[in-house]
Amino acid sequence: MRMLAKRSKLPNIDSELKMLERTLNSSIFMIFDLLFWAVFLSLFSYTVHQSIFYMSMIFIFFITAGLIVFFVVNRIFRLSDPQD
Repeated sequence: MRMLAKRSKLPNIDSELKMLERTLNSSIFMIFDLLFWAVFLSLFSYTVHQSIFYMSMIFIFFITAGLIVFFVVNRIFRLSDPQD
């Protein structure tokens, strides 16, 4: 009962959710997220192959593959959504 009495009004929650959705769907956030995961995976793959060269090649592969997938999916969704 206490939770129901102290809840924010729906328009306030809706505007906050829209702001969060815009932030999470922004291209800059996606590219930083891709960069983080590429660094993470390349650093932890170092224990398998123990070579700086292979680690950098894995990093470059993850970055290029992720960027290609991101731009292709982004282009497909922008073509299918004529509002933006």
